[in-house]
Amino acid sequence: MAINDRVRHEASQVLITDHVELGYNYRMTYIQASVGIKQLAKLDWIVQARRDIAQQYHEAFADVPFLRLPTKPEGYHTNWQSYMVYILPTCPINRNDLMQKLLDEGVSTRNGL
Repeated sequence: MAINDRVRHEASQVLITDHVELGYNYRMTYIQASVGIKQLAKLDWIVQARRDIAQQYHEAFADVPFLRLPTKPEGYHTNWQSYMVYILPTCPINRNDLMQKLLDEGVSTRNGL
């Protein structure tokens, strides 16, 4: 099922999207390019804010026994564009039900693989 971002973000139920076909869209408008250039001036601040949020997630999820948290190898850095967790088989509920419970609490999620 293909779902556009607006529909997915406004949904009150978890919507799982299937990506059944590889596609490319490299087009960027001049307005998008202008906004991007201005955002580059704030890049360090944006990345640091994402790293701070990721650290809060690390601390909040550290003691959840059925989650495997993301790691980064020594000497590498990430901008934390996404924060992904792996749900272990010991999780008391399935992925979709967990995603729905989080959405009911106002936490938006998206399925991985």
